[in-house]
Amino acid sequence: MSTPDIMTLDEISRSPRRYTPSVILPEGPSQEELAQYWTLSARDQAEVMRCRTDATRRRFAVQLCTLRVYGRFLPEAVPAPVAIINYLARQLGLPLVLFG
Repeated sequence: MSTPDIMTLDEISRSPRRYTPSVILPEGPSQEELAQYWTLSARDQAEVMRCRTDATRRRFAVQLCTLRVYGRFLPEAVPAPVAIINYLARQLGLPLVLFG
């Protein structure tokens, strides 16, 4: 029985392959997907509203739902689709955005 190849951290950092995020959000989620995965409870909304700015509130709401759905956070460099951001913004009474 052979053992799988295991790369050290040094080998990974020198690897020419680009890192791909393990969380890929749907670009055009359906209304059913939005309702199922991106709806905030009253408790969620109260926690999100503790953030200081509207932009931070949107990002926190996205991360909260991403953690719930995928079991991990969305990497910082990955923008969330506008449809998801605006769905969350409507629930929070925040202004909508034109781009992520």
